[in-house]
Amino acid sequence: MRIWDPRTGECLHTLTGHQGDVRSVALSADGTTLASGASDNTVRIWDPRTGECLHTLTGHQGCVRSVALSADGTTLASGSIDSTGRIWDARTGECHDTLFLHLDGVYNFALSADGTTLASSTIGNTVRIWDARTGECRTNLSGHQDLVVGVSLSADGTTLASSAADSTVRIWDLARNQCLAMLVAGPNGWVMFTTDGRYKSGGNPHEIAAYSIGVCRYELATTKPDNSIDEPGELDDLIPGIRLPTGQMLADLGPWSPTVRSTDKGVAPPKSGPAQVSSSAAVVASNADSQPVPTSTRQHGAVHAADRVLFAWLHLSDLHFGHGDAEHRWDQKLVLQALRADVQKQVREGRGFAPNCILVTGDIAFSGATRRATEYADASEYLLALAADLQLSAQAVYLVPGNHDVQRSADQDRGLRRLVKELRTGEESIDEAVGNPDDSALLRRRQANYWTFASTFSGHPTASSFHTRSDLRFGPLKVRILGLNTSMLAADDQDRGRLRVGKGALAQLLSTPVAAQELVIAMSHHPLTGGWLADEREVEAWLRRHAHIHLSGHVHEAASEHLRSGSGGELIRVTAGAAHGEKSPPGVPVSHGYNFASVVLTADGDLVLRIVPRRFSDANKDFRTDVDNVHPDHPYAEHLLRLPWPTDEKTS
Repeated sequence: MRIWDPRTGECLHTLTGHQGDVRSVALSADGTTLASGASDNTVRIWDPRTGECLHTLTGHQGCVRSVALSADGTTLASGSIDSTGRIWDARTGECHDTLFLHLDGVYNFALSADGTTLASSTIGNTVRIWDARTGECRTNLSGHQDLVVGVSLSADGTTLASSAADSTVRIWDLARNQCLAMLVAGPNGWVMFTTDGRYKSGGNPHEIAAYSIGVCRYELATTKPDNSIDEPGELDDLIPGIRLPTGQMLADLGPWSPTVRSTDKGVAPPKSGPAQVSSSAAVVASNADSQPVPTSTRQHGAVHAADRVLFAWLHLSDLHFGHGDAEHRWDQKLVLQALRADVQKQVREGRGFAPNCILVTGDIAFSGATRRATEYADASEYLLALAADLQLSAQAVYLVPGNHDVQRSADQDRGLRRLVKELRTGEESIDEAVGNPDDSALLRRRQANYWTFASTFSGHPTASSFHTRSDLRFGPLKVRILGLNTSMLAADDQDRGRLRVGKGALAQLLSTPVAAQELVIAMSHHPLTGGWLADEREVEAWLRRHAHIHLSGHVHEAASEHLRSGSGGELIRVTAGAAHGEKSPPGVPVSHGYNFASVVLTADGDLVLRIVPRRFSDANKDFRTDVDNVHPDHPYAEHLLRLPWPTDEKTS
C-alpha cells in the first residue's frame, strides 16, 4: 500500500506487512487512522502520518474483503468471506463482537460515522442493515437485479448508496427502508459518500468513453411537497481530460439521458429542467439500445444432440436455513457452496440441462424464522445467487412451504391452537376453515414469515389463500405449476395422518381443463405416500387425473417412480431429497442431494421426463451422480410422459 499527498502527488509512505493481497482499505475522517484487510485473513491498523503498523488483528478464517472506520477512527468493522463481521476497538485492537452476517461471505461493508450502523452485502442482490452495537439485522434492502459491488453510508447514517453489476446506483432512505432514486451509468465498481453528503461511483475505466460519464458525483435528490423529485442528478466533473458541464441536468446529456418509468407507462423527461417523477416512479438512465432478454428465449442444450429439450428445471428441497448449532451451520455453508459449484459445472460441461426455473419443495427455513431472524434472508440471498448463476431472475424461482416453514410459536394463541387441533383431528373441515375469513387469517399467521419471503422473492399469483398456480410457456410447451401447501396444519412430530389439503384447494387449482401440449407439475413438501396427508388418497387421485408430475421433499432421500392406475391416469412422482440433511451419527454417511430434470422430445418421437439426481459424497466432499437412482446404462432416470404431442412437432 502507498500513502500519497493528493496536492503534490508525492508518495509519503509505502506500507508493507500483509502476507497476501490487500483487498480493502479505510481512512478515518480526521486522517489519523488507516485500516487494511487482506487475503492473509488479517486486518492491520496503521498510523498514516508515520507509516507505522499499530496493530495486526487476527480471528477471521477467510479473506478480509472489506473494512470500515468510524469518523473518529476509534471503531473498526471488518467483513470476511468466512461469513462474519467483526467489530474492533481500533485504539487497542480488541475485538468487541463477532457477527454472523451472510452465509456466502461478506464482500462489501460500510460503517456509519458514529459507529452504530453497519451495511453489508455478499454474492447476491440485497443489502443488509445492522445495529453494530447489538448485532441485530434491522432490514434487508432489495431492488438490485445483480451482484451488489459497493455500499456506502452517509455521515449521519440515514442514507445508503449501493452500486451493483446491474449498472445501477440506488439511494436508500434508511428511516423508511425505501429507495429514493435509481441511476444507471454503466457497470459500477464502487460507491461512496463525500463529506458534503453527495456520493460518487466508479466502474471499469474502459467503460468511461462508452457512457461519456465515468466516475461522477451526483447531487442527492430531494422530495418536494407534491411528491416529485427535484434536481435528480447534477454532475460535477471528476475525471481529468473528460469535460462535463457543471450543474447540467441528466435530461440534457443526450444519449445518457434518463427516462421515467412509472407503474403505468414510461414518460420521457423534458429536454431541460428536472424530470418530474411521482412517488411511484424511479429515475432511470439507460442505453437506448439495450433491451431486456426474456428468460424464455434462453437456449437449452440436450445431453444427446438428436434430442430436443422443451423445458428444464432444478429441483431443491429441505434447505433448512438456520438449523443446528454453529458447526452444523458451517457445514451447511460448505455443502450449499459445493451445490452451487456443481450446478454450474454440470451445466457448463453439458451433463445437466440448463434450467428454465428453480423449483423448491419446502423446508426453506428451519423454524419459520422464529429461531433465527435471518433464516429467510439467508435463503433469499442463496436462491438469488443460484438463480444468477443460471442467468435466471427471481421470478424463475417457484416455492412451496414445508413443516419447518411454520411459525409454531403462533399456536400459543388459544383460538389458533384450538382451530389447528380440530382441523388435525377432522372435527373441523379444512374447506370450511379456509373459506371463513377469520379462521383463514388465523391459519395464515402460522406461515406469515414464509409468505412475506415468498411474495417478495418471486411474487407468483395466488390461486387461494394458501396455494399457488403459475401458467408459463416455453416455445410450443405450456407449463402449469401448482403449489400445494401441505404444511398448513404441521405442528409437531405427530404430523403423519393429520395434515390436509382440502377439496376446495384442488377445485381451484384444477378448475381449468388441461390444454393440448400443456404440462402440469404439482409441487408439495410432503409426498403422496407414507400417510402424511389425511386426504392423501383423494389428493393423489385428482392429481393422477389432472397432473403429469408431482415433486416433493420432506423424506430426505431422492427417488422417482411412475404411478399408474387402471383408469388410465398416470403420475410421475419425484422426490428431491434434502439439499442439506440432518447431522448424521458417526460412521453414517450424510444425505445431501438435488435433481436436474427436463422434458425431452427424443429422436424416436417420445416425450420423456429425464431426471439427473446428484448426491453429496462425504468422502470426496463434492456432488456426484446418485447411482442408486439412475439407469445402469446412462446417468439419468427416464419416464415416459402421458402428454399427447403433434406428429409435426415431433418431426420438426
